[in-house]
Amino acid sequence: MKHAPRIALLALASLALSACFSPVAPGPRLSESANELNNATRFGRMDIALEHVGPKEREIWGKAHAGWGRNVRIVDLEMAGMNLKKSSEAEVMVNISWQKPDQSTVLTTAVLQNWKDVSGTWYLISEEEKAGDTGLLADAKKPAGEAATATVPPSAPRFQTRVIYSSDE
Repeated sequence: MKHAPRIALLALASLALSACFSPVAPGPRLSESANELNNATRFGRMDIALEHVGPKEREIWGKAHAGWGRNVRIVDLEMAGMNLKKSSEAEVMVNISWQKPDQSTVLTTAVLQNWKDVSGTWYLISEEEKAGDTGLLADAKKPAGEAATATVPPSAPRFQTRVIYSSDE
């Protein structure tokens, strides 16, 4: 009986050490990182999201998302798929529903994110609009204020969209 606390402590220590050395597959780590980044951006926590962006890409990512929360309101976000291209490279597709504050129309854009595993940590390295409405990601080459306040004229090229009207007549 007097050795019971030592045995329990030894068992706990061995369990903790085995958890440190058990390799985690790249898929679950990617899924966790992508979910953390995208949920943080949805709720305006850009400081948390930025931790999942590659160090070299942070400035560009910050400019592309400068208007989020102020000139772009994220309504909903859905992880649409993940594709491990290699053990250290992956693509994540995210469907984002969003609005401009002065408009009642909800727009939807599919964003393709490219991720890279660096020493066991997944980082977002680039993203681009692939389908739906354009204008969600600001052009990093334009000044932040100009990109965030720009409106898309009706004649601007758009990806194929579907509009559903209610029949309240």
